Amino acid sequence: MHHFRRAGLPAMAAILAVLAGRFAPAGDRAPSELAFTRAGSELHFDTGVLKGALGEGGKSLGLRPVTHVASGAQVAGALGIFSPYRMLTSDARFGTAAWDWASQAEPLADGAARVHWSPDKVHPLEMTGVIAGRQTTRWTWN
Repeated sequence: MHHFRRAGLPAMAAILAVLAGRFAPAGDRAPSELAFTRAGSELHFDTGVLKGALGEGGKSLGLRPVTHVASGAQVAGALGIFSPYRMLTSDARFGTAAWDWASQAEPLADGAARVHWSPDKVHPLEMTGVIAGRQTTRWTWN
């Protein structure tokens, strides 16, 4: 959160716009090149403006690290961007936060990344999120 406060809302809006594909990346990257790629247990991305990883160290911390390419500035805080927080219903809380819930991430054929959380003893629900380079982020809960 410290980095978010320092960057402010305009910077966060720009970050989300780049990740959602709302304006063209810097450099020579064509839209077809905007994709998550597997690197060990992580999925990496590089838009030309921002680069980073999903699933750092096999954890459910969203996009982290995220680096502004031109300046080298870190724009994601300790708990990442697009990181689910608390899992709640009207009368129950499941676990401390989604960060302690094991997930699996995979690249999709269209360049997007899908993250899936399977039910366990503490989290009796299933959740899937898709982060896409040229689309909005989609979340589904079962």
